[in-house]
Amino acid sequence: LESIVIGSVTSIGDNAFDKCDPTVYGRTGTYAEEYAKKHNLKFALVSEYSSPDSDTPNILGDANGDGNVTMEDVVLVQKHIAKLTEFTPEQTKSADVNTDGEVTMLDVTTIQKYIARLIEEF
Repeated sequence: LESIVIGSVTSIGDNAFDKCDPTVYGRTGTYAEEYAKKHNLKFALVSEYSSPDSDTPNILGDANGDGNVTMEDVVLVQKHIAKLTEFTPEQTKSADVNTDGEVTMLDVTTIQKYIARLIEEF
């Protein structure tokens, strides 16, 4: 198990993920985030535009939609800003990590800080 999307739950067994090290996808302030922190699991913020029960979450920073936030996303967002590529509405929502309604170099810098682990969430 590499990742799990946790929708609207209020409890998860303490030993549920003992034999694996998944990335937990969820929203800030939810039980998913609390559980990930308590059990030292990686937590990835799911966009407010995603369905909480979706199998394919819209992850903030994941502009290419592969389920990870990497330098590939940074390059893609830069290409979008330079008008070298068009984004779908979902890509725009994922790339707009500061949720100000625009995809700018501020979003690129924030994604880079996240990748470098200078910040823990968007």
